[in-house]
Amino acid sequence: MKFNRKLPKCFFIIRVVFVTIWLQYLLAFKKILQLLAYIESKQKNIFVEQEEIEQMVTILYRIARWKFFLIRNNCLKKNLLLYYFLVQYGVKNIKINIGISKENMKLAGHCWLTIQECVYLEPEESVSKYIVIYSSGV
Repeated sequence: MKFNRKLPKCFFIIRVVFVTIWLQYLLAFKKILQLLAYIESKQKNIFVEQEEIEQMVTILYRIARWKFFLIRNNCLKKNLLLYYFLVQYGVKNIKINIGISKENMKLAGHCWLTIQECVYLEPEESVSKYIVIYSSGV
């Protein structure tokens, strides 16, 4: 699925919006474990070029920065959406991690992705302060 024409890119953006709404709904009514099991059951064994994956990630991050979009500034929702599409694209050895940390008597949580045990799209230092409490992947 190359994004060199306008039409497929528009369809992908529409798909991202619908999947985001769907994930928002499932997060409200299902447990995260059920949601992750569903996403992981949809893994496809297809080959997608790295360039296409990078284009997809760029589009997802641009959409996530929209001012009134559902997942703005929410690491769990943003990474669930990214995880969904990376699994759909057949990316192997990907995990979604949920961690907590305690700083100045405040509990903080964070969600991030790893591919082949390497932190994906975030600096290693930003997640090193969190203790992983849950990890799931394909």
